[in-house]
Amino acid sequence: MIASLLFEVSPVPAPAVAPSDFAFASVRGGDWDVFVSAAGGSGETNLTLGETTDDLDPAWSPNGQKVVFARKHRHGTPDLWVANVDGGDPVQITDGAGADRQPAWSPDGEWIAFVRSFPPKGTSQIFRVSPEGDRLRKLTGTGVGVMNASPDWSPDGQTIAFSSDRDGGFPEIYTMAPDGTGVHRVTQDAQIDANPAWSPDGLQIAFERVAEGDADVWTMAADGSSPANLTASPGEDSDPDWSPDGQWIGFVTAPDGGGDRDIAIIKPDGSGRERVTTDPHADLSPAWRPGTGATAAARTLSARADDLTGAPRLTVDPSGGSRTPSERAQAARSPKDKKKKPPPPKVVKRIAPGVTLTRLYRPEPLRTFSLRIDPRVRSVDVALATGVLPGTERTSRIAGRADALAAVNGDFAVSGGRPAGPFAVDGDLKQTSFANGPVFGSTRGGRNARIDDPTESVVAVESSTGDVWQIDRWNQGAPVMGEVAGFSDAGSSLELPPAHSCAARLVPDGSSRLTADGAERDFTVERRGCFSARLERGSNGVVLAAEPGAPEAALIRSLTDGERITISWTFGWGGVSDGIAGYPLLVRSGSVDIGACGDAICGNHPRTGLGIAGNGDILLVVVDGRQEKWSMGMTLLEFARQMKRLGARWAMNLDGGGSSTMVVRGKVVNRPSGGSERSVSSAVLVLRSSEGAAASRPAHAGRPGVSSAALLDPASTGGLLDALARGTFGPRVDLPPALLRALRAFSAG
Repeated sequence: MIASLLFEVSPVPAPAVAPSDFAFASVRGGDWDVFVSAAGGSGETNLTLGETTDDLDPAWSPNGQKVVFARKHRHGTPDLWVANVDGGDPVQITDGAGADRQPAWSPDGEWIAFVRSFPPKGTSQIFRVSPEGDRLRKLTGTGVGVMNASPDWSPDGQTIAFSSDRDGGFPEIYTMAPDGTGVHRVTQDAQIDANPAWSPDGLQIAFERVAEGDADVWTMAADGSSPANLTASPGEDSDPDWSPDGQWIGFVTAPDGGGDRDIAIIKPDGSGRERVTTDPHADLSPAWRPGTGATAAARTLSARADDLTGAPRLTVDPSGGSRTPSERAQAARSPKDKKKKPPPPKVVKRIAPGVTLTRLYRPEPLRTFSLRIDPRVRSVDVALATGVLPGTERTSRIAGRADALAAVNGDFAVSGGRPAGPFAVDGDLKQTSFANGPVFGSTRGGRNARIDDPTESVVAVESSTGDVWQIDRWNQGAPVMGEVAGFSDAGSSLELPPAHSCAARLVPDGSSRLTADGAERDFTVERRGCFSARLERGSNGVVLAAEPGAPEAALIRSLTDGERITISWTFGWGGVSDGIAGYPLLVRSGSVDIGACGDAICGNHPRTGLGIAGNGDILLVVVDGRQEKWSMGMTLLEFARQMKRLGARWAMNLDGGGSSTMVVRGKVVNRPSGGSERSVSSAVLVLRSSEGAAASRPAHAGRPGVSSAALLDPASTGGLLDALARGTFGPRVDLPPALLRALRAFSAG
């Protein structure tokens, strides 16, 4: 139990007055944990000591005997947990249906209001749930891209104050009834107003206001009148919480120009300001412990799971009848083949030192093309179709641009032509993923290659404090409440930093380098603050952004100009400079990893796969299909067995159907099922050079979007989206709106 891991740290100097204990989140232990500082400053106790989770946003039960907090596993979304005051008996009460943060207990102990974010939609809504984890109810219903956050109950339990940007621009303070009705806007100043906290008598609200570049703690009457700036300092003061006796307001403070973030207290008239934590690492989210006079019934906590509804089920012709309209038309136009002597069952040709091409023929008919590459002799690399996101191009042109010896098509194309999964080239992470799937990762040239389920992670480490932040997404959409999102040049016009956000622009300081866990690069902070317009990345720059009012926004605002930030990323194993994803994993540790299935992606289709043999050789395999006189294709299970027969100890499926293409010395050696090459998002390359990376070529426009043929293809993008929505090979995935529209078109087709 967590209680058995309790430990005491060195006491800090006591403030002049500390009327009650308070909880806060701190990264002083290497990851985020919930601490409790005793009244009078007699010591600080780590309540949630753990090595693999970030524990954030503490809030007390009305009787002060339990704490609810957000727990985030490093490679998952945060959920709410409740623990005893000593950290014992932690129980999860929300279920992973969204990213759950910022809990607040109702005064009668019956409800916990919290923020649930849906990253694919870019939306944050306020829900309430019982402390047992049942009776979940959504309180706000705003649309895609709207943020509702920071709920706080009035002392009589009849009103919830919260922040929202529902009216456009930066967030303002609103109130509503506990059932979500009667929404009323309280502040009207067009600045950032966030993190409301009721006074114990219910007459005032303390809140955070960011104006003229600095954050301060303000108070106002409950109706929004009589606003007063309490802190009025050039530093960063944010996230207030009122003490139970109403005599103090705790808040997060950082000095002018950035630096250490600590908890401070101040009287409601602005006097008596004093810092009460002094650790050099970040301390955030103060929460005063209520007095012990309140009562609440004892509760047995249990988790609650919501049912997820999958997409409409498709009927798939297992004989391979699921062709796209263009492929059916092409088949109708094809002349009848003359009777020919069948080709030999196996032809092996040496393409170059370390590279052989094997053509396999079976009389069904079935044709398989397999490249086997010795990475000690010949380098293997990956490439985006156009060098940036998004864009599609034919496999032969991607290979020609890189002056590659051979190539096959790569990951599935989604959202304008970007790869579906994580992607990295030469130590530069191009994007993270919206869905889980296997990844091929290797050092430059394909050495030390590995295919496995990734535990992708991106972190930033501050040089001045040693604080470690999780970066939740990289060129993969704007942040929701509680997230930090990264935007680099690779995002091009597809992934731009958001407007009305708190952001920092970083400029590179040296090139990327491999580490024991992955790769990293140093940056220098050039500008930081909260901006109504997008903060431009600049040449080779990176922007980190967070929602105003989030604890992560306070971290970004309090950076120091000129400070060094090291950004590192990993797929879960070290020494990786290149990576490309696929779906699903076909062979795991020498055994076929999938079974028979009837979903769209599983039928008889053209296939492309990437495998690693037991001796380290890399296998690139294409199976032709949907051509009666040439090749019928394979089911996904048959393809997994074929990869194993070819020697793969690990293998994954790549974009297939009409996308399946193999190029050798500039020539397409297979027959794509649509009659010609389809433009794809990426490629796996076999280089002419025995070491190093693909030839560096300027990014170019390529073709925007995903082809309609790929969207309707059950072995390409359409089948991938259907499988993700169903959870064919893992948990169901909540698709972004654009991909949901594509899935509906595929289902209708």
